[in-house]
Amino acid sequence: MADDQRRRTLLVAAGGGGDALASLLISRRLFSTDQSLIVVSYSWDRRILDPLPGPRSAADFQEAHRLSPSSLEVTANSRLRSGGLSTLGLLAKTTPARFVLLDPYGGATGMHQQLIQLVQSLSFEAVVLVDVGGDVLASGVEAELRSPLADSLSLAALADFPVPVDVVVAGPGLDGELSPSYARSRCISLGGSLSFRLGIGDVAPWYPALAQLPTEATTLLAAAALGMTGRAEIRDDTDTVFVSNDSADVYILPVSNAIGGNQLAQKLVATHSIVEAEAAALSICGGSELTKERQKAKKLRSMVAPSAAEMRRRLEDYWTASASRGVTLATFRRVAEVMKLTRYDADLIRSLVGAHAHEHLALCRTSLS
Repeated sequence: MADDQRRRTLLVAAGGGGDALASLLISRRLFSTDQSLIVVSYSWDRRILDPLPGPRSAADFQEAHRLSPSSLEVTANSRLRSGGLSTLGLLAKTTPARFVLLDPYGGATGMHQQLIQLVQSLSFEAVVLVDVGGDVLASGVEAELRSPLADSLSLAALADFPVPVDVVVAGPGLDGELSPSYARSRCISLGGSLSFRLGIGDVAPWYPALAQLPTEATTLLAAAALGMTGRAEIRDDTDTVFVSNDSADVYILPVSNAIGGNQLAQKLVATHSIVEAEAAALSICGGSELTKERQKAKKLRSMVAPSAAEMRRRLEDYWTASASRGVTLATFRRVAEVMKLTRYDADLIRSLVGAHAHEHLALCRTSLS
């Protein structure tokens, strides 16, 4: 066993719950099997789970366990005071791993201190930052970036860290932001290398979580690892992502290289609040996911839950229309948007889509032929 596999390592999800689940998928390749898994992640979910825009703080949770002065463990019993759902709570219910809330309200400096406290109190010897898609490696000025803030803020929080830190990029391009070719080129140009390709043995242990969570990029990463290919439709604006065998690839690079290539992360390092962090994103990227989330939150308040008959009608129309666009796969999140669900319910979606649903993933095949 390699020395680095024996180091007690903390997993940090760059962008939230989807990356937290991806951390589990790659864990078998990174660590010895006897290492307990602890993942630090935002609770920063899309409106279909949590209607409130932006990330959640420790004050937003009930029945969560304090691990250190600045770290809260989210368990299967934890609840959001708002009534929304947190991906971290869903992960705690469906996996044996432990999940710690990453709180961005103190900016990158606050996150930096939180992570140092956690590493010291739990005796971690290394950190791995995990991102599906690769936008953590963007320079910050790419026009196709949709959610630059969360990933870059996580990256900035790990600058000048007291233990070794690596950045892991899985499934280049699967988040529908940077193209696969550009994401791969960024990995290589910033000193990273292709380390391995995920397979069924990496995915199968996490089927219970993959069947429930609406995370799109990680669902497609799992699909690629299972040998599925095709054109997938994600999000509510009908973005498409091509899933190939290469989509299961995983790259690793040093954190200093990643920060050196990310202008936004560099500016975020000294921030002391999420307000400062958002201002940095606006100045470099021209926008951030927070603006879009606030706009969607207003729209959600006027939505009315559809009837079962209406949802089935919309689904039938969608299967026909998606086939005409060459789409072969659709995430549960995309299907929830098609049906105009006001709250995410994986079991309801699975019952309505029937044979279109994958047995183990929150994913549909648009055609049954």
